[in-house]
Amino acid sequence: MADTTFTILGTTGSGKTCYLLGMYYEMCAGKEGYTLTTDDDKDVRLQRLYDRLSDKSLGADRFPAGTDNMSEYEFNLEYGYEPIVSFKWADYAGNALRLKNAVKYFADLKKIISSSSSLFICLDGSLLMGNDIRKKKRAISDKCSRDINKFFSDYKKDNGMLPPTAILITKYDKCKNDTTPKEIEEIVRESFSAFFEKDIVESTSKKILSIIPVSIGLNIDNTDYSGNLEPINIYLSIFWGIYFVLDKKIKELKKDIDSNNDKIKNLDKQISERKKERDDEADSFFLWRDDKKINSLTSTINFLEKTKNETAMTINKINTQLVVSKEYIQRLRKELKKIPLVFIDGEKRENFF
Repeated sequence: MADTTFTILGTTGSGKTCYLLGMYYEMCAGKEGYTLTTDDDKDVRLQRLYDRLSDKSLGADRFPAGTDNMSEYEFNLEYGYEPIVSFKWADYAGNALRLKNAVKYFADLKKIISSSSSLFICLDGSLLMGNDIRKKKRAISDKCSRDINKFFSDYKKDNGMLPPTAILITKYDKCKNDTTPKEIEEIVRESFSAFFEKDIVESTSKKILSIIPVSIGLNIDNTDYSGNLEPINIYLSIFWGIYFVLDKKIKELKKDIDSNNDKIKNLDKQISERKKERDDEADSFFLWRDDKKINSLTSTINFLEKTKNETAMTINKINTQLVVSKEYIQRLRKELKKIPLVFIDGEKRENFF
């Protein structure tokens, strides 16, 4: 069973499946010591689709057809071939976001989204081409945010918070000369405005949002479809999701250590009390000394000391996990610093990582 679930949201044609193929290819090849694996059947399927996407001789047919059915994948992220985190990934029909009553698995999709620890939004870069920002905003609203915002509303109702979310500007090679980072920020702020406002009711959770430009290759879908498949920045969103999984794990490990330290303190207190009780009994005048009670207290003390030793060993194991997790997250930070835009409750953070 996967440790967590990531879900990518996007309407038909926004690049969800191509993103999946680019992500798998890039991470299988390895990135900064990290690799991605899956089971043999899924590996064969993904490799076949990727090879087809790489074949420029196929023209427009090199691109995968729109997804009609939901496909679930379970991936393992490894570092130095050692497993770190496993995650489930769902590839679904883009029209599931709009044809709510017509798509039979819409309810299952909502459950998957609600259980996700991070969400990714595919914002089609081809909608950001040109110089008319008002036209761009209308296009994003019509073909992206008006369908997706409902899912964030449902997520918050189910979980009481919003998950760390990355907006992926797919096909960024198509719009990079037409749209500045400042303009992208303005469009995103308007299209997903709820992410940029603090909750009226005070909350311990924060709305964390990043904007990541990605591409599977420069001009890959130009008029003759002859562009090379060269994924750019695609790995960053996976590192983003894994970062927050590890961050949560580190907090849980620290909490476990504190809990076990409290347990040891309580055991020390019990051991001290039982020893005093035994010593007092042993010091009694021999006619009134209860040897059975002394033996019972000795057994209890031995049990408590054994439990204390086992708890100390547990703490050592958790500490080892904590050290390793901190090292992994530190390595991820080095790459995540490349993400240009990160917002906390709408406030831009230059040095979030």
